[in-house]
Amino acid sequence: LPIYISVIIDSSGLKITERGDWLSTKWKGKRRGWIKIHVAIDKDTMNVVSFKVTKENISDNKEFKNVLDPIIGKVAKVYGDKGYDSRENFNYLANNNVTPIILPRKNARTRAKGSPERAKVVREIHKMGLENWKESVEYGVRWRVEIFFSALKRVVGEVIRAKKTIYQFQEAAMKIFCYFLLRKNT
Repeated sequence: LPIYISVIIDSSGLKITERGDWLSTKWKGKRRGWIKIHVAIDKDTMNVVSFKVTKENISDNKEFKNVLDPIIGKVAKVYGDKGYDSRENFNYLANNNVTPIILPRKNARTRAKGSPERAKVVREIHKMGLENWKESVEYGVRWRVEIFFSALKRVVGEVIRAKKTIYQFQEAAMKIFCYFLLRKNT
């Protein structure tokens, strides 16, 4: 029998420079920005099961499928915040028999309008109340991805030193890989 996992998806940024924004503004320097890492971690082990590295202007919503595609056949549930709330994401998960535990936006409507799965979640929240829904689906486990990001940045650092974009992406990937090896061997 195949083993299905529950994953938590989120993203965070890694700095491209140690210089503060204040220095850049004061001396009219070019703003360096961020590299964004999008990860899916196993809910139980907190290990990264899939990730993508992008520029800072790529939205979480846009990278949702790209992060999940390599592992979608092994996933039972996906936990995500409001940044992943879209009809396309709910439909993608429904088409792959994955349970979405994604918090819809406050103004979400109860009518399907192209996504029956999303409408079902919105109706459940209206019926049960937000706090009861969060408790019933264990939405609170999302904090584990925040712990992952905090630990990653403390252990391997949050600054990317490479100058060229391709090397910045590689360095970010290596930070994730090194952190995984450290966790595995300690």
